[in-house]
Amino acid sequence: MASTPTAPSIVAPADTAERRAAERLAPSSVPGINGIHLSPGGGEAHLVNISTSGVLVRCATRLLPGTAVTVVFDGGFKPSSVKGKVVRCLVADIAGSGGLSYHIGIHFRDAIDLPATPEIQPEPAPAVQASAAGPPRLVNRW
Repeated sequence: MASTPTAPSIVAPADTAERRAAERLAPSSVPGINGIHLSPGGGEAHLVNISTSGVLVRCATRLLPGTAVTVVFDGGFKPSSVKGKVVRCLVADIAGSGGLSYHIGIHFRDAIDLPATPEIQPEPAPAVQASAAGPPRLVNRW
C-alpha cells in the first residue's frame, strides 16, 4: 500500500524576542555621514543602519567575525572614525555579474553619541510572524 505524503513544515526558532540593546537609525537620519570606509581591508562600504553601539554596513569584501576594524566616516559626522570588531558577516545578495555583497555587523569598542535632532527616525525592528500553534515542523518522508 502506498502511504499518503505529508506536507513539509517549518521549525521556528525558539527565541524570536527582540534583543537589540540600542536603537538603530537609518542612513537618512544621520545626514553627517556621506560615506563609510573600513580599514584594514574592507574598503568602501554603504551604511545600512547605525546605533550608539555599532553599525551595519554593506560591503563587497568578506570580513570574518572577530576581525578588528576601524570604521571611517566621510562627511561632517563626529567622531570621524571608530574602532570596532566584526560580529557577523552574511551574504546580502549576488550581483548579476556573480559578485557577492555582504552585510557586516560591527560592534564599536566604545559607544558613540548620535545627533539628537527632530528628523531622526528609528529604524523599525523586523516584523516577527507569530501564531498560537506555531508553524508546522519539517519532516522528511524518507
